[in-house]
Amino acid sequence: MFVFYRAGNNAKKFCGVVVLVLATISFSTLSGMASWPNFGNSVHNWSGLFFDGYVQCQPAYIDNGFHAARGFFVYRNGRDGERWAFTSSGQNSQDGAIYSAQMRYWDTLNPLAPRVTFNYGFDWVPFGSGMWINVVIETPAEELGSDE
Repeated sequence: MFVFYRAGNNAKKFCGVVVLVLATISFSTLSGMASWPNFGNSVHNWSGLFFDGYVQCQPAYIDNGFHAARGFFVYRNGRDGERWAFTSSGQNSQDGAIYSAQMRYWDTLNPLAPRVTFNYGFDWVPFGSGMWINVVIETPAEELGSDE
């Protein structure tokens, strides 16, 4: 009886430690994302065939003295070469809307190809500058599906 009781305590302690670790990881991940409206991320699908990219920004949020007017990300080295995605531009520094963009990007199945890269960023406007730009960047023809 003593052996089963002892094993039960160890199992309870182990389960308690696992629950505590998982709760800590979950809380830190969720709180980091919830408190930061300007972020981007990329998730490699479990199949290894594609990536799902995401970026979001909130123009009203002041991030180190700047407003994020627009967010963007780019994938490179996959099946489709270089691909960009952009959020809509915010209207002004009081614009509290969340603007987002997402895209699925296919990996190449060539084992000798370079690794797929993911980069994201924002078009910044200085806080209090009175200068709000409506950012317009022309999209290259190949991204629009043109054969030119």
